[in-house]
Amino acid sequence: MLRDALLTFLCLLCSLAILAQDFSLHINKSLTEFIEMEVVFCAFNDSPTFDSKNSIIEVDPGTYSFEVFNHDTLEHTFSIDGLLENENVILAGDSATFNVTFSDLGTVRYFSEKPYGEGLGAAGQILVGYGEYDCYYW
Repeated sequence: MLRDALLTFLCLLCSLAILAQDFSLHINKSLTEFIEMEVVFCAFNDSPTFDSKNSIIEVDPGTYSFEVFNHDTLEHTFSIDGLLENENVILAGDSATFNVTFSDLGTVRYFSEKPYGEGLGAAGQILVGYGEYDCYYW
């Protein structure tokens, strides 16, 4: 009886550990300086604070949950090349959660399909299985 209770507790802990592998992304839009002029820029950030650099996400193969918050006044999508391309709209001022499974090692792009999203910079990369390697971005 005690053994069964302990096994149930351990299974529950393991499932909570899996849920802890989630990511939060924030779609932010703001004016930013670019070659001595201000331009509108859109980005996926780790927090509600705007940064012109999109978040780079590193994962191992597996299933992950992405909660995406849309801080823009326009709707956006959260798309991942070849993995998440439908039913991925996030209304203005709203959030949505997407579960995605990464099976293959490599790099995939995530982005907002809306022209005012991707066209203004809302696109980043997810590195799958590169946690042990040094990376260089330019």
